[in-house]
Order: sequence, then C-alpha cells, then structure tokens
Amino acid sequence: MRKSFYLAALAAIAMTSCSQDEVINDAPALGNGSAITFSTILDKSPISRANTVTKGDMRNFRVVCYDWDNTHYFGPTSVTSTDGNIWTYTGIHNWKQKDKALRFFAIHGTANSYFKEPVTGDEGITGNKYPFLKDIPIHSPVYLNANGEYTDQNGQKQGVSGAQVGHEMHDICAAFYEGKEGDGKVKLNFMHLLSKIEVQAKNANYQATDGSQAKRKVEVMGVRLKGMYQYGTWTYNVADAVQNTAHSNFTGTWTHDKEGANPTGDTWLRWHVGETPVTLNDNYQSILPLNESFMVFPTVESDQEAGTTAYDKTNAPNGTYLSVICRVTTTDAAGNDHVVVGTSTTYAMAMVPVSFKLQQGKKYTFKLNFSNGSGQTDPTPPVDPDIEKPGQGGGGEDHEGAPIDFTVDVDNWTDGTQPGEVTM
Repeated sequence: MRKSFYLAALAAIAMTSCSQDEVINDAPALGNGSAITFSTILDKSPISRANTVTKGDMRNFRVVCYDWDNTHYFGPTSVTSTDGNIWTYTGIHNWKQKDKALRFFAIHGTANSYFKEPVTGDEGITGNKYPFLKDIPIHSPVYLNANGEYTDQNGQKQGVSGAQVGHEMHDICAAFYEGKEGDGKVKLNFMHLLSKIEVQAKNANYQATDGSQAKRKVEVMGVRLKGMYQYGTWTYNVADAVQNTAHSNFTGTWTHDKEGANPTGDTWLRWHVGETPVTLNDNYQSILPLNESFMVFPTVESDQEAGTTAYDKTNAPNGTYLSVICRVTTTDAAGNDHVVVGTSTTYAMAMVPVSFKLQQGKKYTFKLNFSNGSGQTDPTPPVDPDIEKPGQGGGGEDHEGAPIDFTVDVDNWTDGTQPGEVTM
C-alpha cells in the first residue's frame, strides 16, 4: 500500500495492497512411517534486509502440539532447515493414534524467542489456553551503522564500551495445522502477524535549473512514527472442538494493554549520531537506513475501521504522525545558502500528521515530497544530541512559510495642476 504526502500542502493518494503469492515446499519423510514431519508455506513478499521473512530465507520455527482432547503433547520444539525445504528436529515425535487429529501451533521470529506457553492466570476461553505471544515489545529507538549493524546512539555495537543496543525490527510469523496421520505431513502455512511500513522521499529541486543558482538540499537521518502501540499480546483463535478434516485455517487477535505501561509511544529507525545522511534527489528512495522497514503492530483488523487519529495541534499531545530527521538548505538565485530546517551542524524533525490504518500482514509505503516544503515542527522532539529542538511554539508550526511572491502595479500618469502659459 502506498501513501504520498506533499510536505507543504498535504495531499494523500489512494493506497493499493501488495500481493501475496504462496509457495509450498514439502519435506521428505524421516524414515519412520508414523513420524511427524513438517512442510512450510509462506508468502513471497519482497525482502528488504534481514527483518522480513520469506520462504526462501526461513530457517527455523518453534512448534507446540496438542492432542484431540486439547492436552499438551510436546513442545515447544525447535525445527530447523538448512535450505528451507527439509525440516528436522531433535528426536522423533510419532502420531499418537492414526485416526485422531493433533493440533500444531508454530511461531517464527528472528530470535525465535516469541513463543510463550500459557501459565496460571493466562488460561482462558477459546484461544488463550494455547501458546501465544505475550507483551512483545517494539523497542525504540533503533540505530544502524553503514554496515547494517544495530548500534547504540553513538554507533557502538552491543557490549562495546558497555553499549546497550535497542531491539531490532523483527518479522513475526505464526502458523496452525490440524490433521491426522493419514493426512500426511504437517503443512504449516505461516502468516505475517505485524504490519510493514516503508518510507520514501524525493526532492525535485535538488539542483539548479534555467541558469539560476536556486536549489534545495535535503539530508535525511531517519524516521520516527509517533503514537504507535508499544506492546502486543497475540492469541490464536481456533475452535475448542477438534475438527475431523485436515486444515490450517486460523485467525489471531492482538491486544495492547500492558499493566503499568502506556500502551502507545513511538518507534523510529535512524542512522547513529555522526553517520552520513541520505541526500534526496528527484527520484523516490528509501529514507530508512539501508532500506530497512518498520515492523509495527496493526492498528485495525479490517478496512471498515477508521484507524488512528492524526495529530492535531488543537488536541495535542494526542494523535499520530510521521516525522523525518532532516536538514534542509536552500540556495538563493545569488548562490547564498540558508538552512531552513535544522542548523549547519544539527538536524530537526519534519512532521506530517498521519492517520495510520494498518492491517496485519500488509505492507504500506509512505511517499514524502520535499520539493517545496518541509512539513511542521515536531511537538515532542527526541533527545538525541544531533537533533535541534523547536525554538518556539508547541509543535505543529510550518518549518517554511509559503514562497515570497511579489505583485507589481504602476500608477498611470495623471495630469497635475497646470502652471499656465509663461511668456519668455
């Protein structure tokens, strides 16, 4: 899905959803005729760095099995593959009875640490008594260096000089399968649980034209999303009664309450302090480090829902927005430079109010046009030392006013009082 924004006068265009083409790869049997074997299905969404899972690069998941009475059978068990086709695990688990169905719940995450077994107090009605994800955090901020490594604010990697690095963006996938031994391999159809956001920008006035020296330079260090969910608990929604037909159909529910914590906050991706920014030209390009993507919690479950409420200065501090860490320098016709966003040594936040309507498993691309404007001041700027705080106002003020235009009129000549005829 795509949205475009002009930073001076906001203009959103229609969004279109990305396609999902499924690929099935069956794993060969293990030697034991009644052994449980796995195959996986996953959509072929485009991969951008390591934070997006595809069938081609998926190498591990964890699975838990329950029997026809919803009694725990085994797991969580780690299942791995070297090529995405043949899946193995330690030991062998057999089907308990040939004509009795088993239920399999699987989770994939980059660190494979998301699977949670229910504990006392977590058990509930449909769904909650099965394995689920509890209080998964979306950490902020996230810094990267030129090598694509996650760092702290100053570019230090985890553990170097005591550096503590924020949680990288993960693509979390889940699958469910219910079937009997006679149905064959356990076919796990993994679904993306989060929403993916890409941010692109351009500046059509990056170079002078028509013999003039006038131009704009836009340098970008990263992007911030404000007002997103910070925590998420996800549960499988499957029927209590085991069905007698092999299937992998299921849904899940996200909830975002976390005791003692604000459910909303911000998430942002940026180069670390001192890294080289991205300089915009007249082609749309990613303004996230190394084409990284935001992985965030969905904000709606269907197209019928309204989504979040965009930031409005009259209703501050509520509302959601997208903010770009940038410096904008204009050059006038005489060749003189003027920094209009940030300073010669710091950056500022260029904010655009956005109503986020994000569905699970969908990708959204926001396009920002810096050609003639730089958005508004961020009402709550980050504390990084290379980001300038607004000098006045509470946020929501335009960084740049409208271009200065002149209108010219010349009064017509009119007759004054005539002096009369003079004899020389």
